[in-house]
Order: sequence, then C-alpha cells, then structure tokens
Amino acid sequence: MNIEEDYRKESYVKNDESLYIGKSENINLIQWLISILYIIVLYGWAYFDISANETMRESSLFVLINIVYFIIFLLLLILQIKAVNGAVKMNDIDYCINICVFLKYSLFPFTLSVGLTLIVIVLGGMAGTIAFMVVPATIFMTPLWIAAVCIAFVLVVFIYCIVFSPSFLAFKYIISVAKKEYGMKENKILLHYLSQLVPVIDIIDILYLSNKYRKKGRLLSIITAACVFIFVVIAIVAYIIRV
Repeated sequence: MNIEEDYRKESYVKNDESLYIGKSENINLIQWLISILYIIVLYGWAYFDISANETMRESSLFVLINIVYFIIFLLLLILQIKAVNGAVKMNDIDYCINICVFLKYSLFPFTLSVGLTLIVIVLGGMAGTIAFMVVPATIFMTPLWIAAVCIAFVLVVFIYCIVFSPSFLAFKYIISVAKKEYGMKENKILLHYLSQLVPVIDIIDILYLSNKYRKKGRLLSIITAACVFIFVVIAIVAYIIRV
C-alpha cells in the first residue's frame, strides 16, 4: 500500500512539474513575442514620423496616429519591464542575458541615431553659442540658447533611457549576480555600467559578462568583435582614400 501511495505521489509531482514547465515555456514565448512587437512598434513609429510629408505633419491624423503609437509603445514597455522583474524574482539570469543581448542588437540603429543626434546637439550648441557671443546684438540670447541646448540633450538621453529601461534592469541583475557569486569589485562594476553608454561596446560588454560568468555568448562576442574591427578598418581606409 505504501509503495502505491509513493508511486501516486511521485507521478503527481512529475505531472505538476511538467505542467509548470509547460506554463513556463508558454510564458517565455509570450515574453519574446512582446519583445519582438516592442521593436516593430518602435521602428514603425520612427519610420512613420520620418516619412510623413509636410501636409501629413500638419494634419490632426498625424497627431492621432502618434498618440496611438505612444500608447501601444507604453503598454509594451510596461509589459517588458514586468517580464524582466519577473525573471529577476525567479533568478532567471538566462532570460536577463538573452533580453539584454536581443535589445542591444535589435536597437543598434536606434543607438547610433541617438549618438549622432547628441553629437549634432553638442557641436551645434557650441557653434551657436560662439555665434551669439560674437554678435553684440544677440549676446543677450546666449543663456537662452545654452538652456535650449541642455534641454534638448537631456530630452534625447531621457528617451534613450526609457527605450532601454528593460535592458538596463536586466543588466543591473546580471551585475548583481556577478558581484554576489563571483565577488566583482566596485571599480569593475562602474566600468561595466559606463560601457553600457557606448554603442557597440555595450554589446561586447554584455557578451563578455555572459561568456565569463555563464559560459554563454562566446560565438556572438567573437562575431561582434570581428565586425567592429572590420568596420573600423573600412572607416580608416575610406578616410585615407578621401584625404
């Protein structure tokens, strides 16, 4: 009788575990679908705003479509953040690493656009400040111009941080695990956080962490480093030929 009861308990536990695994896999699939949709909506929104003509920009339909895009984007962002928080509570570092790498790769054009925009804002701000200060009639406008440049800079950085907030949360958990399990020092932690602000370097850094502490991402890190090296070589050769 005891043997039969033990067998029933064991089969019940196995069925319960298989049911849990099945639910977990379904949830994981939904999370990845949300992540893909998040990328599609973001690029679709950007394409719509860039490709719209002057007549379209001045219409109320343009504003309405942007509001719809914003609401959808905000909902997907919240779902992304909830998914990362759920993974952190379950100590699912694999999901955190994967979502970090996925967002960094898929949003790489967006990251480059933000970087170029910030460079334009800084250089344009410096040029405008000099121009306002040279002309006596416009020197009083210099503080207003500097304030406008600072606001534009902060706004672009804020948008960047909002878009990558799920990735930042996942990266924070990856660092906390590395610190807890492997005793990562504070200076290295600061270096890893700073690396997340530099395009391309942020991807290499995540792949480095996943390879060193979880033995994952070795092939991707090699491919990424090789692509960066080739890109740099091509850029240098193109510059030399142009000069």
